Amino acid sequence: MSILNLIKCNAETGEITWAVDYELEYRKRIYLMKANTPVNFRETQGGYLNLAYKRKPYYASRLMWEAHNGPIPKGFHIDHKNGIKKDNRLCNLRLCSPTQNCLNRPTRRDSRTGVKGVGITKAGTFVANVVHNKVRHWLGCYPTLEEAASVVRAFREAHHGEFVNHGTFNQQGEAS
Repeated sequence: MSILNLIKCNAETGEITWAVDYELEYRKRIYLMKANTPVNFRETQGGYLNLAYKRKPYYASRLMWEAHNGPIPKGFHIDHKNGIKKDNRLCNLRLCSPTQNCLNRPTRRDSRTGVKGVGITKAGTFVANVVHNKVRHWLGCYPTLEEAASVVRAFREAHHGEFVNHGTFNQQGEAS
């Protein structure tokens, strides 16, 4: 039996519940999953919600997508538009290639400038670069962080389409 036959996915709230009463045997114990009760996902190290069924991991975002849109084509990912990995409302999920999924990443925690795509040289100038279609585009050196950041922002807006993300998410979790 497929896990999709055992669960119900609410597209508006992102909540996933058991559709039927289900008995699960784990380490010589039997657990009863009651219908209409929330599925107990565990959080992975990366912050995603995950469930093991018949020794196979299932991510909440992928279950939500497949319940409403059918199977995910091989080689594709599910992207959280707003960057919140636990927000599995259908309106927050989109199908994407691995390359497109990388465009929606936040600024790295170890960034010395705090701006995605801008580094600082030993001389104190700011280097602007962006990766697009697996090619690094060097956009030049600039005397101020603001100049380098605006060049990077303009390049992303021109080339990244709906997956543009300048490294930050606002209070609602939308890319900015």
